[in-house]
Order: sequence, then C-alpha cells, then structure tokens
Amino acid sequence: MNADLDVNALEQLRSLDAPGSNEMFKRLVESFVNDTPKLLVKLADAIAAQDWKMASKHAHAVKGSAGNFGARRLVALCLEIEQAGHVDDAATILRAGSHVEQEYESARDALLILSQQ
Repeated sequence: MNADLDVNALEQLRSLDAPGSNEMFKRLVESFVNDTPKLLVKLADAIAAQDWKMASKHAHAVKGSAGNFGARRLVALCLEIEQAGHVDDAATILRAGSHVEQEYESARDALLILSQQ
C-alpha cells in the first residue's frame, strides 16, 4: 500500500467523528469508493473520445473527491489532466490518464484499511 495520503487531510476527516467513533469516516470512505469509479469511467470515456474539455471537467471532479482524502498523487494526475484539457494537450492527458486508475486503486485500498481501524 503506497497511496501517499496526506495525514492532515485524514485527521481532519476523522475529527468529524465523535471521540471513539469511526462511523462518519467509514461513510465518507464508502462514498469515495462507490462514487469515484463512476467519475473515472466518465473521465476514461472522455479521453477515449478525445474530448479534452470533458476530460478536464471529469478530472476536476475526481481531483476534488481525492483531495478531500489527501490522495496526493491522484490529485496531481487529475490536476495535470484538468490543466492540459484547457489547452488541448493530448499527450499530457493520455500520459496522466494512463495512471489515474492505478492511483485511485492505491488510495481506495489504503482508505478501506484505515476505515477499519
């Protein structure tokens, strides 16, 4: 597990729970795990269609969700795609896009483990 999660972001989310509870954090992780794959499909579809503006839009959505959990590498890839989409930089979008799924899976796996602690 090498998700490069920002500890401060995680502590902030955990602080939403009452002392000794982990329920809110678990629900937030479940939401991330259930919702993000749908966004990733839209991102992949936009990239496959070479619709760089839509790829930028979907990368922005994934970036926001991943940022809440401090998934730094996933955020960085999505930021690259988002910015490249504004200038139709296909090479950057294709390169970064090829790593997004793997980074999501790494973040997902780490968050699922943390949500069980």
